[in-house]
Amino acid sequence: MFEKNEIILLLRKRLLMTRIITSAALLLLLSIAAIAQNKTLPLSENKYRINLPDYWGHGNKVWNILTEKLPLVSEELKDKEVCGDDCHPKYSIDFYITEPELTGYTRYKKPKAVSTSTRALVNKIPGTVLVPGSYSPQLPAGYYNQAANNQPEQWQMTAEYVFQCFLLLKDDTGRIITKFILVDTNEVWSSAFKGSNTEYSSPQNPDVFFETYKEKFTPDKFELLAIVDKKILAL
Repeated sequence: MFEKNEIILLLRKRLLMTRIITSAALLLLLSIAAIAQNKTLPLSENKYRINLPDYWGHGNKVWNILTEKLPLVSEELKDKEVCGDDCHPKYSIDFYITEPELTGYTRYKKPKAVSTSTRALVNKIPGTVLVPGSYSPQLPAGYYNQAANNQPEQWQMTAEYVFQCFLLLKDDTGRIITKFILVDTNEVWSSAFKGSNTEYSSPQNPDVFFETYKEKFTPDKFELLAIVDKKILAL
């Protein structure tokens, strides 16, 4: 038998699930209604729509550049206006981007850092004596070189990757008319390691390290969009 508190908790869970399902169904119905409404609107021969990710909110400079430049290179968009969601345009511009593909890595040696902090040197060298009236310790000859040589070699790696990004001009049937290339695979980009430590000593195998931690070298969506953003701003 269920205790009173268990029954109340079970009822609350069921009520919560009912609310979630109802909300999801309502959102689905609203989306279907919006799509159906757009399709029933008369076709606007003199308008087109640009569909971009939320990364570029309305009012972003990218929108101004695209609405200015695209009609100059596309006969279909010449002398046409951009419309919002409540229209059925003859043409649309859709954003398309691929997943990044890692092609290799670059490995370079970090210069050895030598601390010149007097207090740090005093702490590291047993028996160091301070000269009265100063903070300069009396250090063994060649100490700096010896300290640098005793440090293990440190390396850093960055991944090399490629991806593609297009703007696709489509008509009202979904047929692709033109592909405007923003980024293509002939351009190689680099991405830093996103783990907790970007350094490893020389005895480690860089190939094994790269293969093991590939996911931590892979750029995220925002890194890719930042590249595309610069490309569009440079148009």
